[in-house]
Amino acid sequence: YYIHNDNPDVNINFDLELNREVQAVFLQSWYVTVIPALEACIHADDGQSTTTHKMPATSSLGWQCLSFDPIPGCCNKERYVDFINAPARYIQIRLRGGRSSYNNRWGLRQVAIRGIDDWHPTASPSVSPSVKPSLGPSSVPSSSPSTSSPTKQPSNVPSAWPSVSPSTEPSALPTTLYPTKYPSHSPSASLTRSLNPTVMPTQAPTTWGGLEQLGTFDVTLANASDNWASGYPNKPKANIIQSGSEYYIHNDNPDVNINFDLELNREVQAVFLQSWYVTVIPALEACIHADDGQSTTTHKMPATSSLGWQCLSFDPIPGCCNKERYVDFINAPARYIQIRLRGGRSSYNNRWGLRQVAIKGF
Repeated sequence: YYIHNDNPDVNINFDLELNREVQAVFLQSWYVTVIPALEACIHADDGQSTTTHKMPATSSLGWQCLSFDPIPGCCNKERYVDFINAPARYIQIRLRGGRSSYNNRWGLRQVAIRGIDDWHPTASPSVSPSVKPSLGPSSVPSSSPSTSSPTKQPSNVPSAWPSVSPSTEPSALPTTLYPTKYPSHSPSASLTRSLNPTVMPTQAPTTWGGLEQLGTFDVTLANASDNWASGYPNKPKANIIQSGSEYYIHNDNPDVNINFDLELNREVQAVFLQSWYVTVIPALEACIHADDGQSTTTHKMPATSSLGWQCLSFDPIPGCCNKERYVDFINAPARYIQIRLRGGRSSYNNRWGLRQVAIKGF
């Protein structure tokens, strides 16, 4: 959906005609679109006729707004905010400062709203209403680099959507028609341990991320009998947990584990990673395991066969460029986190890699 650069400020208005239970709002930008300020706002039913379809006044105290992270440019960026089961008849997506460097137009690939058809008031919304919209006039900052820190609202949304691309854009990716917050397939049936937390938080939640900085971590080949390709890894492993860095792996080593020992149970909320450039990773998952009593000097992962592992799959990484992936563990206790990457490769210089891994929690 294209918009001319002369029209940088746009609202997308939904009237659902009665209160629905809104869980989250998703959007994906088109190609090299830049949107420096954008938010999703919801408003409960105000009694208007369902034939009116008129948004409540912007000054209404009933609006509740959450900001997406800015969209810095290339390519086809995905954004997601979570309203956590709030009642809403109206949803307004406010885009400010939209533009792109391609053909004097900017745009969107898709908007989607996750929720339930009917609202049952069993819990209060988790966001506070804003007195007025938080977006200012359409000042347009310069594009931020593609290695920016992960978004504040983690979600495992799909990275591929129906594509109508200019010829200079990277080739279209497989089509997925509806974003889902949850992994594409369930954890292994053998993993019977509950995801309900058994530890109480002792500190404030980390920003994106934080837990990866605790304890120790290493990078190993999935098959212990394999050998690293000559000269690899050729970057310090510390790059993996630093925003904007690069960590390269040779195409001859497609299967890798990243192992974190946090040395005691932490409350894990989500795991994030960002791929490097045109990296392809067809299968990847994050797995957590509670403290098994090992000494904190051992730093040895529990056996892969342990029933204590709980695993969630990321959506596959199809290639270009610098794709971000999240999975939500919803406050599960874990000492060990293992990120399992299978089939990694790229078409550039016979190497693939990562820009960052981060773990959010207490």
